Amino acid sequence: MHAHTPAEHTVDGVAPVAEMHLVHTSDDGQLLVLSVLVDEGSASEPWQTFLDTATGPDGTTSTIDVASLLPSSLQYWSYDGSLTTPPCSEGVSWVVFSEPVTLSAEQIARLDAVHDHNARPTQGLNGRVVRGGDAMLRSE
Repeated sequence: MHAHTPAEHTVDGVAPVAEMHLVHTSDDGQLLVLSVLVDEGSASEPWQTFLDTATGPDGTTSTIDVASLLPSSLQYWSYDGSLTTPPCSEGVSWVVFSEPVTLSAEQIARLDAVHDHNARPTQGLNGRVVRGGDAMLRSE
């Protein structure tokens, strides 16, 4: 997991204040990134643990309930793209949840203090197809 401020994805040309990436790698090396967009609003208790860890001293670890970090609506956009950090490799499956979560101004300021302007500029579609869908959580 990591964060970008501002967001790297835009909605109707506007970048939310932040974007959280939950990066997954399959056994055969395929990458899937779940992207959670962030707007300013009410404080988020589920995201507080991540913020405490991400803004804490190096080596800080925590256990996080990932399902609690996702927006209440699991509608999403998906496309095949690339990593947004070097080496910017292609072959990444992206799922961007269309409903943002909210963090308070204080939470955003904490995040911004350690991740200020670390967003890759928005890229053109370059022939990529964006699909929509609705996910469902299940526990195993």
